[in-house]
Amino acid sequence: MRLLIISNRLPVTIQEKVPNPCFKRSIGGLVTGIESYIKDIDEGKTRFNSYLWIGWPGAFVRKSRQEELARDCIESYRFYPVYLTEEIIRDYYIEYCNKTLWPLFHNFPNYVNHNPRSWEAFECANESFYRVTKKRLRKDDLIWIHDYHLMLLPGMLRKDFPNACVTFFLHIPFPAVDIFRHLPNAEQVKILEGLLGADVIGFHTYGYAQDFLECVRKILKLQLDQNEILWGNRRVKVGVFPMGIDCKSIASVARSPKCVRLRRRIQNDFKGKKVILSVDRLDYTKGIVNRLAAFDRLLTDFPEWKGKTVLILIVAPSRREIDAYQQIKRSIDELVGNINGTHGSNTWVPVIYQYKQFNLLELCALYGASSLGMVTPLRDGMNLIAKEFVAAHTDERGVLILSEMAGAIHDLPESVSVNPYSIEEMVGAILTGLNMPAAEQQTRIVKMQQRLREHDVCTWAHEIVEATLFTRISSPAPSTRRLDLRNVGRMMRQYKKASNPLFLFDYDGTLSPFVSDQSTAKPGSEMLDMLSSIADQPGSKVAIISGRDRKTMDSWFGGVNIVCCSDLGAYNNAGGDWKLLQPFDREWKGLLRPLLEKHSGKLPFSFVEEKECALVWDFRMADKELSKLRVDELLEDHTINLNGLPYLDLLRGENSLILRNKGSNKSDAARMIMSGGTYDFILAIGDDDADEEMFRSLPDHAFTVRVGSERTSAAFCTQEQHSILDLLSQFANFRQNRSVRKAR
Repeated sequence: MRLLIISNRLPVTIQEKVPNPCFKRSIGGLVTGIESYIKDIDEGKTRFNSYLWIGWPGAFVRKSRQEELARDCIESYRFYPVYLTEEIIRDYYIEYCNKTLWPLFHNFPNYVNHNPRSWEAFECANESFYRVTKKRLRKDDLIWIHDYHLMLLPGMLRKDFPNACVTFFLHIPFPAVDIFRHLPNAEQVKILEGLLGADVIGFHTYGYAQDFLECVRKILKLQLDQNEILWGNRRVKVGVFPMGIDCKSIASVARSPKCVRLRRRIQNDFKGKKVILSVDRLDYTKGIVNRLAAFDRLLTDFPEWKGKTVLILIVAPSRREIDAYQQIKRSIDELVGNINGTHGSNTWVPVIYQYKQFNLLELCALYGASSLGMVTPLRDGMNLIAKEFVAAHTDERGVLILSEMAGAIHDLPESVSVNPYSIEEMVGAILTGLNMPAAEQQTRIVKMQQRLREHDVCTWAHEIVEATLFTRISSPAPSTRRLDLRNVGRMMRQYKKASNPLFLFDYDGTLSPFVSDQSTAKPGSEMLDMLSSIADQPGSKVAIISGRDRKTMDSWFGGVNIVCCSDLGAYNNAGGDWKLLQPFDREWKGLLRPLLEKHSGKLPFSFVEEKECALVWDFRMADKELSKLRVDELLEDHTINLNGLPYLDLLRGENSLILRNKGSNKSDAARMIMSGGTYDFILAIGDDDADEEMFRSLPDHAFTVRVGSERTSAAFCTQEQHSILDLLSQFANFRQNRSVRKAR
């Protein structure tokens, strides 16, 4: 088995503008983490025997050089480049990824800069990745797609490779639904549907996973089964996999003679002072300005620390072409100047500011030389700097001050947690760290180091891979429950043998898509022709058992040779005229309807519909969680007393609550229809809770199909309502063959 890794950036950058193009190693937590797992692949420690890494090489490459550089990239590194035009790089990477998705997913909607051109470039870039992946894909590949740049790619792969094994991991937060809705509706839908092409979608934290599930539920209106999403004929698992680091490698670097010498040199430079370390990439999400403000406040309110502490501020250059980053850089420069000018002296500089990239050896020396590490982002997916700081303290000393807005806070609970928006809290945390006894420092950091060793980056990768493979294995085969070609074939074979077939159909949501305006659901001529073709075949009977009223059913199906049952089965026209199944007392509706309407009024997009023998509170278009709350409130309402109405039934389902006369239901209607004959083929199709009773009342040999849900007693299910029409067309087109066979 081969691991096919796909990320926006390759671990190497092609330097194409120099006389002799060459490869330069990229930096970043994703690259470092995945390379640790690749090392395990090379050493035979995983289930994979090889790998291929596909990604953008970080620069525009002339077409004349692309083939040669791709060959060198494969031969030297087992990497394969995706080439993008300069225009796509600008609009996809700089504009949409960095100016739209990055601020939005980090809860900074005011920084969002969106235009339709950048979205088109985002789609084009994902298509470029798809075309390259398609050419390099093998049958036994496990495809691992990384991060927000490629959220459309899983869906593209699934469309053309339905049996592909795909996992996706998001390395940044996923926003709450109200933030995600800042995107245009079409983009919301395409991003969510793109992600659902994966078998497993991974997040750093439970909160990010829940925000994603909530977006899927509210925007796509899909059914959730705990941490799984029912999408088409598949189940998509949503998992929580906090990313670790290569803890052993970090500790090894920290213990190396070269690093020890550098650490001691730093300690000597700041002898007698407590070193507070801040390491970040330049970004408004990192909270650097707030951190400087907290240090300024510390020196102002607690002047006894002047000359006794120093803040080493490391800021790695990033996204310099974006206005928001230029502005944050100017703010940092000004604050550092103000702090040093206000509090500094000829012998002491409060803030040592370095605007440059440091390598791992230099960082480990800085980590180890520091008394405090301040990692206080305003929002961060994980933040591996916090974990590296802990791992590098091989002396088992040091205090980590960590933002509660960083994903890492869940893995490092022994850190001193702070609200990065509260300057007072951060000042308090700094004082706690500066005054923390050595024994407490050791207790905290040893616990964190143990956890980091147990859940390192290779463990993280292994868990994602195994979860993906397990999901593939444990998912029910399409032939067991879902309405696929194989099961449709079984139906048709049984139908060919039958002399007296019976068809029982619901209407809304089954024969017709469910619509918010029910008056628009009238059947068209194609639907009526299909029903007529099926009903007119020798020995066949077709019945529609609907919640619609008698007048509507007559106007829609009066000219078709079928039985109609209205009002959830209470009335039927099996004998030609409409009749009640039995006499019912219906005065109770006047008593209970005001109560249902009172509670329905508190649930947007729900409504109460009065039937002949029932009241239906329909909330399929409403928010699911709020629906549950409002129904609970109704049932707890002291003004409702069903015990005093023994002739009523209450049916509480996923999409509706039904109060009805006992005996006025679809199961009794189906029994009445079947009492008129013996049927050797039965097909029943429905989409809601009332249809479940009908399914359970039918003989074992009946074919039963539920539309839109797998939580059903039906033998088969399908998510696509249009597949029902495709199925009926097969029965309708079989008319001539059946007629010939009957004649023989």
